[in-house]
Amino acid sequence: MVANDPLSPPSLPSSEHLADYPLATDPWGDVLNPAGSVPKQGFAVWYLDRDATANEPPHKRKENFQLDGTPRISDTNVRHYRTVTRETTNHIAINYSWSAFRDIPSNSFSAYWAGRLHVPRTGRYHVIPQISWANVRVLLDRHIVADGDQLGMDVAPPLLLDAGDYLLEVEYSNHWHTTQFQLAVEPDFPAIKDEELQSALAALHLPPQTVVYINAVNESNEERNRIRLQAPEDDTPYILLLSSEQSVNWVITGRPPLAIARDNRGSTVSGAPDAPQFIWNSISEKNLSPGSLSYHSPCFCTPQNEWVCPESGKQPFLLEYTRRHTGYPLRGMSSANKTYHLNIAENLVYAESAATQMAREQQRILQRESCAREGKVTTPLLAKPQRIKRNLPAFQPSYPSGATLADFPLAAHTWGDVINPRGKTPRHGFNAWYLRITGSPGADYPAETIAQENVPLISIRNDGAKGRFKIDRSDFGAYWVGRVHVPRTGRYRLITAHGRDFSDTETRVLLDRHILSSQLRQNNLTLQLAAGDHRLEVEYRGADNANRFQAMLIADDKLTFPEQQPPAPTSTPLPVAIRSAIAVTQNLATAIAALHLPADTVVYAATVSNSGDRYNRLRLHAPAGDTPYILLLNSTSAVQAEITGRPPVLILHNPASRINGADTVPTFYWEQNFGDEVTQMTLIDCDCTALRKRSCDAYSGAALIPFARKIQQTTGYPLAGISSGHNTTDLVLPLTPVDDRILATSKAIRHTINLRRQHCVAQQPL
Repeated sequence: MVANDPLSPPSLPSSEHLADYPLATDPWGDVLNPAGSVPKQGFAVWYLDRDATANEPPHKRKENFQLDGTPRISDTNVRHYRTVTRETTNHIAINYSWSAFRDIPSNSFSAYWAGRLHVPRTGRYHVIPQISWANVRVLLDRHIVADGDQLGMDVAPPLLLDAGDYLLEVEYSNHWHTTQFQLAVEPDFPAIKDEELQSALAALHLPPQTVVYINAVNESNEERNRIRLQAPEDDTPYILLLSSEQSVNWVITGRPPLAIARDNRGSTVSGAPDAPQFIWNSISEKNLSPGSLSYHSPCFCTPQNEWVCPESGKQPFLLEYTRRHTGYPLRGMSSANKTYHLNIAENLVYAESAATQMAREQQRILQRESCAREGKVTTPLLAKPQRIKRNLPAFQPSYPSGATLADFPLAAHTWGDVINPRGKTPRHGFNAWYLRITGSPGADYPAETIAQENVPLISIRNDGAKGRFKIDRSDFGAYWVGRVHVPRTGRYRLITAHGRDFSDTETRVLLDRHILSSQLRQNNLTLQLAAGDHRLEVEYRGADNANRFQAMLIADDKLTFPEQQPPAPTSTPLPVAIRSAIAVTQNLATAIAALHLPADTVVYAATVSNSGDRYNRLRLHAPAGDTPYILLLNSTSAVQAEITGRPPVLILHNPASRINGADTVPTFYWEQNFGDEVTQMTLIDCDCTALRKRSCDAYSGAALIPFARKIQQTTGYPLAGISSGHNTTDLVLPLTPVDDRILATSKAIRHTINLRRQHCVAQQPL
């Protein structure tokens, strides 16, 4: 064993000489290794099984449990132990449970290590044992420098050791069903503070293209306490930050890092003999996960309209934190609770451009302002007890696209008969009643009107255990009523949309008391309506998980282009409503080409999971400049979008959503599903299983190139930028410009995926 070389030998106090420590009069080596032979490198180790009394209660065992200054372990015990095997090892470490190691029961396991400790230069050194429920004694040239158990360990302060070789012996007895022990000897240099690491690394004059990888674990699950680190496959120079809750033996395979910073003095690092090492206690496995590399902001608006931005969150601060404290960008990360192997570059991330960082900060400001505005909205609380009919969803037949309102059944009773008996409707918007509905399901619902307001849209978002108006999500109900104006006779589309999980919700939509929808699922139907005003009512009963709902009645004058390729067309003429479902890409491209948009038109894509606004509103902030653009909007849950700033020349979006304030803009329905993974330049959890399923290709920055190619082929115009958000009120267009830089990054990720796939095939054929 070679003690780690001090970075800079500190002043040496004369009171810390090895000679000041007592000599062991009863070392195990006199019994187990009377000749005193040790290997040239590493340590000879004897694995021992104590006698039958080891399985008795601790107070009946032969081990000495005195917690005073006398030795806890003596040759009186070791003479009775059975030597199971002997071998040579590079580390003084053992890690196993029950009888998994050499069939030795963990609670009767003992071991004796003996070898040479090489001290490369004179300096002060720490002896660092890490034990669980056990006794241990450490001897250096037969001087007792550590002695004790988990309840109390007497360990020498930093020892002044002259350069040279020393006999290092360790006597260990375990007393629990798990065995965890490791010993390290390292120089006594102080831990570097947060602000000091960057200057320490700068003094090394590393190449400017150097990047940083973080590897963090709780502990090793390998019997020698090792964790093998597979170096990155490329040749980019790198710094390695290592974190472990328990002491481990890091073993680097492949090209070594240029520098190492770690947070556990008891750990060892091999495979990088020339890399300077620093102790830096600022990283932890508990604060790291593959999700830490997400670009999503942890900031959010609470149901009480408080803007919360926890700086203790994982990301986006991880990227900034690494750059600030090392001076170099974070390229990737690996983490695990217990493991024996990590790929240093398992999860990759690429730094955002300055333009994206500025746009992201602008978006946060807009979201914070939106949250503040929402917080100023006050709605009077009413608390009127009532009973309303429970309208169980009934079987609803399919209606042809040419169905008229008279084809739909009339409701015998409505919630409005009780809540709004005079049948009043507002001049503008909709009157909304928010209800607390309790009691076991029966013929009627006990209900209280908690609040009432006038709203522009039939839409609600009621998240949190106690959502809006402090109504439990499972007790939440709402009733809307208002007038919808049909400007001309024609075909109209009713769209109702729920959140992701709406299995427990009950909704009913009525137009002039005709039941258009009485189902649990998302509904999308068309019908013929006569010009004039119609009374629209919606009854909504919430679910346990979250309450998200909206309903719209819009003119069905938009061509619909499904995402999936439909069956091959036949020679039979098809109605206009479905003819665009044939040859999707070609027909959409043809429809767009017929608009004769300017030649310099570009496409901006925006995707959200759902709105963070109480009315499902989403504000889209138009791009700067005057370049004409097509807006492609995708949302997991339906949203009510509105564009601020200059309008697009064309809008493509899924039918469940609505875009307000752009009535004169040509609009096509295109159900093109995509997520924020196309802009997150990360490579997360890309193991052999994921490679075989090709999920790495779809859920990483590698997806950007095929997505951009599809946009170009389908619309005829290039993708210029993408914006994404989760539970947000505002999106800035674009958040991520699609330029040569990000396309090159996406290409690099695809190359890495292909290399890993080849490695998986070589190891285990597909």
